[in-house]
Amino acid sequence: MLSESPAFVRRCLRFLALPHCYFFYINWKACEVGRLQAIYDLFYIFFRLKFFPENYSLCRLWEKRRSEWKYYYGSVYDALQRSRLRKEVFPIKYRIIFDDKNICYQLCVANNLPVPLQYNLVQPSEFKTFLSNLFAAPEMKSQKVIIKPLSGRGGKNIHIGYYRKGSIYLKGNDNKELPLNQFSLPALSVVQQYIQQHPKLRQISQSVNTIRIVTLLTQVKEVLIIGAFMRFGVQNVFLDNTSQGGIKVCIDVHTGKFLKYGHDKKSHIYEAHPISGFCFEGFQIPFWKEVVQLAHRVQKTFVYNKIIGQDIAITANGPTIIELNAEYDNIGLEQVCGPILRDSKVLKAFDDYGLLYNDKQRSLLKAFPRSGNNSFLK
Repeated sequence: MLSESPAFVRRCLRFLALPHCYFFYINWKACEVGRLQAIYDLFYIFFRLKFFPENYSLCRLWEKRRSEWKYYYGSVYDALQRSRLRKEVFPIKYRIIFDDKNICYQLCVANNLPVPLQYNLVQPSEFKTFLSNLFAAPEMKSQKVIIKPLSGRGGKNIHIGYYRKGSIYLKGNDNKELPLNQFSLPALSVVQQYIQQHPKLRQISQSVNTIRIVTLLTQVKEVLIIGAFMRFGVQNVFLDNTSQGGIKVCIDVHTGKFLKYGHDKKSHIYEAHPISGFCFEGFQIPFWKEVVQLAHRVQKTFVYNKIIGQDIAITANGPTIIELNAEYDNIGLEQVCGPILRDSKVLKAFDDYGLLYNDKQRSLLKAFPRSGNNSFLK
């Protein structure tokens, strides 16, 4: 499999993909530099900073001084980053713990971490019978369930199920409703309780909006928050994934308040939610202190992954874990929260694990200020 090839091979393949990056990854309606300048920028990033420039448009790097670009770490899936991360931080032998939703759920339950109720792990051939029996219970008539592929990613093939007027229906993220007898489950899936999010968050979007909080366990066993943002669905979809059209807003990790702007996958910027019109800046996330405490507990529980992308929802009773990710979307994080190597604690921890992969990053260690954005987490 080419995705598991040595770093040198993957770098060569990435070089060949630079034209694809130029034509398809840049939103030319938003880009404010000429095409020749953009070509130069892409080559500069690839050869001098040594990462594939798929973040050029998402992070709107043309708006930043080139001297600032070295603070961006880039994608954790890129060749040089991945080869270093997998040695100590993302050991591939532990990925099944996070990729398999049933295993992850059982481990969370065993460690008393809050998760939605899981009704069962269901084969496609048993799904219709199982769901019919589940909704036969009187207390389920007013409830929804969410059905997720056992090892799915990016919100693909997720459906909600509900009872209405004597029948069971399912709806995917395309908002197409199908009665149960016309629905085919595509893969082995988990059936879970559908979360009712906190009323304050419903004012912004009706989707189940989750916080992505990325934590790092240092070599001295200190938990750092690399960054955090919240995702919101649009167009009345029930998922908040940006890969499914959602937008994300950076969270000030000190206060739990939103910063000013939201971002989507097409490099657009929003001051307010495009459907509800809710302005983001200054909104206080409910239970933020409890969110931070939960994130710490999770990272200290799953110590074999030194960095975890945690998806946490907020209910009226507090935070609950929706999903844990062994390899997180760092470009998405840096798009909304800025370059992660600006935080001196993160920079130092990355150096301790041998994760810095170019000279410009390593040069930051010489003159970087000692105070970091996560000092409140001591």
